[in-house]
Amino acid sequence: MCTKKLLILDDDETIRFNMKLYLEDEGFECTDAGDADSALLLARKGGIALSIVDLRLPGINGEEYIKKSIVLNPEMKYLIHTGNTQYILSQELSDLGLNHEDVFYKPVESFEIIVNRIKQHL
Repeated sequence: MCTKKLLILDDDETIRFNMKLYLEDEGFECTDAGDADSALLLARKGGIALSIVDLRLPGINGEEYIKKSIVLNPEMKYLIHTGNTQYILSQELSDLGLNHEDVFYKPVESFEIIVNRIKQHL
């Protein structure tokens, strides 16, 4: 089992549930949140190595979550998992270390491509 904890941030409970099950089967320890405020509380507690972030969330959106959480944990890595197929990574997020390989569009062909990217980061 991987000792690095992952956070799945998505307002769709079904996506969170399925992704968490898949990633746990792959040996990752996972926690999840349905909104950015809850995710920020988890980030404050520490121990999260990587967040998988949906962009459209109630309240604070995914980009704002990343900008706020990186202050709490500068070592945390991020993947974006969005249904917006027109999304292009902002310069601000690029400056924080994300690149186009960190963006996945729903529905993903296979969670395995996300697992491979997680392993590259960790």
